[in-house]
Amino acid sequence: MPEEFAKVSKPIIEVPYDVSSLLEEDASLIEMVKDQLADYCKSNLAVGNNKDARVEELTLNGTTVHYKIWIRSKDKSYGITVYSVTYTIEGDFDLSNPASAIGAKVCVDTPIGQLCVSAEQIVTILQGVLPIIP
Repeated sequence: MPEEFAKVSKPIIEVPYDVSSLLEEDASLIEMVKDQLADYCKSNLAVGNNKDARVEELTLNGTTVHYKIWIRSKDKSYGITVYSVTYTIEGDFDLSNPASAIGAKVCVDTPIGQLCVSAEQIVTILQGVLPIIP
C-alpha cells in the first residue's frame, strides 16, 4: 500500500475579507457623510441660538444619491421662544456628473431672510459616499 503523503485533519479555510466588516465600513462612511452634511446645513442654512439640522434620508441608487435634510431655525431669549421654524431640503444628484451642480443654489427662507448655499458644496460632501459605489 502506498505511503500517504500528508494527512489533513482539520482544514483551514481562509476568507479574503469579512463581508460584515465591509458593511460596517460602508455604514460608518454613510454616517460620516450624514454628519458632515447636517453640520454644513446647520452652519449655513439655519439661524438662531438653538439651530439644528439632521439628515433624514440618504440613499444611493447606482451613482445617484438622494438626500433629505431637516433644518430648524430657533431662537430663545430668557426662556421665551422668539421664533422656531423648521423646513426640509431634498434633492437628487448624479455623482458621476458633479458638473451638473455648477451654478445651482439651495435656498431656504429663514426668520431673518433667505439663506442660500452652493449646490456644488453639497455635492462635494455627498461625494464622500463614492468609495461605496462598485
